[in-house]
Amino acid sequence: MEAYILVTVELGKEYELAESLLEKPYVKEVAVLYGVYDLLVRVEASSLPELDKIVSELRQDRRIRQTVTLIAASILSKH
Repeated sequence: MEAYILVTVELGKEYELAESLLEKPYVKEVAVLYGVYDLLVRVEASSLPELDKIVSELRQDRRIRQTVTLIAASILSKH
C-alpha cells in the first residue's frame, strides 16, 4: 500500500528532516512544500499495521510537529 504523509516541521528544519527521512527504507520520496505543510512524504507499507508503525516512528522525531496521513486508494500515472 502507498501512503502520503503531510508533515509540519520545526522552523528551519525542513531540508535536514527531508534528508534524514530519505535514509529510511519505507520512504520512497520527500517533497519540500510551501504552505500549511512543510513536507510531503511518500511511503510504502505492506499493511495497515505496518503503516501504523511507520507513522508512529516518524512522530517520535522531535523536529516533527504534526502529521496527516493519506492512504492511496488507487494510483494513476502517465507512464
